Amino acid sequence: MAIMTGHSWLSGVTEFVQRTQPRRTLLIHVNPLVLESADEVKLTRQHRDLGIELAQDDTIYEY
Repeated sequence: MAIMTGHSWLSGVTEFVQRTQPRRTLLIHVNPLVLESADEVKLTRQHRDLGIELAQDDTIYEY
């Protein structure tokens, strides 16, 4: 599995969600070691409509 950063990483997740359409909200864990800053990841209305949210803490989420 490749680690993507920044907008290409988020666009890859968005494409995955659009293809698979999971039934639950997809919580994306933003690891500061992977992304320079969580501020680099900006969610748009399209992301929220797809059920993509950011989890900016050390919690591990299952989805």
